[in-house]
Amino acid sequence: MQIDGLIKLHYRQFIELTVSPDDLSTLVVFGNDDMPHEHYAYDERNRSIWKCGLDKQHAISMLVSSEEDAHAPAWSTTGDSIAYISRVSGKPEIWIMNNDGSQKRPVTQLDCFNGRDVLNGTKLLWSPDDTFIIFNVVPYGGLYGLWQGIKKQTKRG
Repeated sequence: MQIDGLIKLHYRQFIELTVSPDDLSTLVVFGNDDMPHEHYAYDERNRSIWKCGLDKQHAISMLVSSEEDAHAPAWSTTGDSIAYISRVSGKPEIWIMNNDGSQKRPVTQLDCFNGRDVLNGTKLLWSPDDTFIIFNVVPYGGLYGLWQGIKKQTKRG
């Protein structure tokens, strides 16, 4: 199966795509919009990351499963590593893996923030020498998630 076949198969779930530094591969993120409203409001969508070759010789492989709700992949400048956001620990954190999906490891612990979705809308960016990953944090969570929380509290009280 080629990338166009994969996208047709998951058309309604296609979320994002990023091309490797050598222009030979791409990372495609698919997610599930058919989630309970509370999960969707907090940017929880059971997303997965797939690696696809842009030529006919490379196979398509899933690097991160939907159970991890992984998204926002970013290639390192050398293409050796991929940074991404995952909820495998129960909360959003930034992880790094090798470009073949091996050696997954967390690089953040964002326990100091109160929001449920503190990485909502975040895009990851590697520094030119691949030493740092730049990202933004929304300390109290995304606006829609905050509004849902306030709405719940006013209904109770």
